[in-house]
Amino acid sequence: MKTLSVIQAIVVVAAVHAWGGINPVDLPLPMVGTDGHGHAFPGSTVPFGMVQLSPDTRLDTWDGCSGYHYSDSTILGFSHTHLSGTGCGCMGDVMLMPTVGEVTLDAGSPGKGYASRFSHQNEKATPGYYQVFLETPKVNVELTTTERCGLHQYTFPASDQAHHHDLALFSLGLWFMESCARPPSRQSRLKTIRPSVASGLPKVGAAAGPCIS
Repeated sequence: MKTLSVIQAIVVVAAVHAWGGINPVDLPLPMVGTDGHGHAFPGSTVPFGMVQLSPDTRLDTWDGCSGYHYSDSTILGFSHTHLSGTGCGCMGDVMLMPTVGEVTLDAGSPGKGYASRFSHQNEKATPGYYQVFLETPKVNVELTTTERCGLHQYTFPASDQAHHHDLALFSLGLWFMESCARPPSRQSRLKTIRPSVASGLPKVGAAAGPCIS
C-alpha cells in the first residue's frame, strides 16, 4: 500500500511538472472545433451567459452553423449570439462591424462592401477574449463578454472616416442568416433610440421547425 501511494504521488508531481504552470486561460482553447465539421465558434462567452460574442465568416453551408469556419479568410462582422456543435444554423443576432471610408450596408467582398480579410496569424482566442486584425479597414478588434453584455474595443487607423461614434454608422443590423441551414427571418425591426442606444426584435423560424416569435 505504501509503495502504491508513493507511485501515485510521483505521478501527480510529474503531471504538475509537465503542465509547467501554464494557465489554461492563456491557451487558444476556443479554436478547438472551428475547423472540419466541428461547428464551434471561437469568440467570447462566460458559463451560462446570455451572450456569445464571436466573428462571423459565412452566411450559409452546413459547416457554417456556428457562423465561423477556420478555413475562411473573410469576416462579415461580430454578432452577439451563437451556438456550438449544432447541426442547424441559428442565432447570429445583432451584428456590429467597424468600417473606414464610405458606409455601406452590403457585406459584398473585401474592398467592395463592409466584409474584411483577416489572417489567423493576427487572430487570438482565449477563454473570455477574442482579438483579430481586420486587414481591409486596418482595424484591430477586441471582444469580451459579461453574463449579459458583449463588449467591443476597436482600434482604428488615423482617419477622418473611422466610424465608431454612432451606432447608426456601423454596419449594424438584426442579422438573420437565410439558407437551408438556418431559419429565415420572418420579420425584424431596429430602432435607434439615441446615438448610443438601439432597440429591436426579430421574428424568425425555429431551428429545423416552424416559425416562432
